[in-house]
Amino acid sequence: MTAGANGYTFTYVLDAPGISGQSQYDGVATTDGAYAMIVDEAERVLVAGYHSPVASANPIWDDAETDLCVWRFLASGEPDREFGTDGRFLLDRDRIECAEAIVRDSAARIYIAGTSRPRDEEDENHTQDMIVIRLHPDGSLDESFGTEGVFTYDNGLQINDTAHALTIDRSNIHEERILVTGAHEQAIAIYCLDANGELDRGFGDEGVRLPCEDSAGTGRSIEIDAAGRIVVCGQNDQDLIVLRLEANGDLDHAFGEAGILAWASDEDAGLQEGWDLAINPTDGRIFVSGTSQNTYHDLTVWCVNSDGALDPKFD
Repeated sequence: MTAGANGYTFTYVLDAPGISGQSQYDGVATTDGAYAMIVDEAERVLVAGYHSPVASANPIWDDAETDLCVWRFLASGEPDREFGTDGRFLLDRDRIECAEAIVRDSAARIYIAGTSRPRDEEDENHTQDMIVIRLHPDGSLDESFGTEGVFTYDNGLQINDTAHALTIDRSNIHEERILVTGAHEQAIAIYCLDANGELDRGFGDEGVRLPCEDSAGTGRSIEIDAAGRIVVCGQNDQDLIVLRLEANGDLDHAFGEAGILAWASDEDAGLQEGWDLAINPTDGRIFVSGTSQNTYHDLTVWCVNSDGALDPKFD
């Protein structure tokens, strides 16, 4: 199953029998796009992205009104009218906002991470903030989380904070935590929130960890391994990067070089970037998918052993 922006419409493609296998959300002279999706135990599909009431090739950067949006579809491809308002939730604020990632916790609550910035007339620098929202299972905003349902990371400076992925840390027996990765200005960032939607001050530096703050990069995917350690992939200084952190945000020095695997195919290699990762629960190996740029962009899958070395048997 895939989801993505298709011109001025959002298209959800079903891996199921049907005439076309496609359920299309067309708002008519509106712009809708999707960047993340999950399937729940009832085979309903939750899709997260954005909605703009105007037709635009790129409403987010055209400064058109743009709201973070979550849709829910039934297994048949029909909108689930019992979710939110007529099948969707809109974070309707006077800002430009977009979802990048979506997960559910053990109570079936829905977490969405994304970015938010003021409209252009308010902020000439287009400064972005990282946001996380929580919805009840019925698609209504959970106002007990953060500030009226929304956590915003804004340090008060003209610095961009972006979110690209999030996961729920269920290894803590006391309460689940929310871990988000993206970028703080131009450095890989990992943010940790408690169940109330506040920064977990015992993680990293007051809730935020910048493991490579002197270089340019971004985190693209984040997972928790069987030992409760945090694994992140992305790119840093044009190289593939895989990080493993302890539960408190410290780099795990038993992994790679002081907690970091940075890899480029050779000195003249172009961008090597990991976009998604999966952890083998049996042996702890980490599989990373992404792109390698030499003359062209090539699909690449890397296999990293649990000690942080590339697996030479995976070729």
